[in-house]
Amino acid sequence: MTVIKKRYILHCTTRRVRLQKAVSELAAFCRQPGSIFPALCRRAADLCALHHRPVKGWSLLALNLLLIVMPVQADIRGNVVWVFDGDTVAISDGRQQRRVRLIGIDAPERNQPYGERSRQALNVLISGKVVTARGDTQDNYGRLLAVIWLSGRDMNARQVADGMAWAYRFHRQAGVAAYARLEKQARQNRRGLWAGKSIIEPWRWRAGIVNHAKRTTQAYQSSHPRQSVRYGEFIQN
Repeated sequence: MTVIKKRYILHCTTRRVRLQKAVSELAAFCRQPGSIFPALCRRAADLCALHHRPVKGWSLLALNLLLIVMPVQADIRGNVVWVFDGDTVAISDGRQQRRVRLIGIDAPERNQPYGERSRQALNVLISGKVVTARGDTQDNYGRLLAVIWLSGRDMNARQVADGMAWAYRFHRQAGVAAYARLEKQARQNRRGLWAGKSIIEPWRWRAGIVNHAKRTTQAYQSSHPRQSVRYGEFIQN
């Protein structure tokens, strides 16, 4: 066996041992009480930097699968300290503050028509009150996807029933069928935003903002060919 081959086998074995140790350490970290997904991501990033370069192939797959199967913190009970919009709030349990996205519904964005009205409606319902957020999944923004319960009542459903949000359309989520029926009733009775005209669904509104940013970027790059600008910069500004 050549020296090069021996070195290659030793290198592969060392990397495998290090990866197994990293995965075991990550699993133990995940099981700690109160661990949450953003922290997991940071920890996983640290572990993947063992060799100061990206982990590829089955190594990356193993870490991804580990992150997927680990549950996130569920059933948060605390005070609603902030209502960002008609479907996103912040809840504090006295130790930490968590952002919660009301699952199964989609409310108008704050900068679109009826957005502030939807936010105010949810604010009146739950702001400053002790609620329970039940969920075990997080979205790409680190928000817990949950149903907000107040005195045994589903506040997600209340937003839809009052005509302040749509039932979510794009994924099979628990309760969506019931929310869709509530939305239909709200439409028929012209409650909330359904009493208005020229109503734009929030997903179409968001798509319009992205498309506008792309067109603006393309126009800018055409007039400034030597400069590179990402369309995300226009959204952030």
